[in-house]
Amino acid sequence: MTLKLGIDVGSTHTDAVILSARNEFVGAVKTPTTPDVTTGVVNGLDAVLQKTGADPSEVKLAAIGTTHCINAIVER
Repeated sequence: MTLKLGIDVGSTHTDAVILSARNEFVGAVKTPTTPDVTTGVVNGLDAVLQKTGADPSEVKLAAIGTTHCINAIVER
């Protein structure tokens, strides 16, 4: 099965969702956003894979959205 992964890193929570190749909902989780964006993304990825029982090798597309880069530039 081919799966799609979407991760949205917000200021307080990181959302992760898995969809099928036909965009059917498989599962989603919400985890706390961490000061280190990478850790938050990995935590969300691990949590959604565990919740859905999805095989990581079946994830063929990943999309990550975050405003952290823009926020860092604006805050400078």
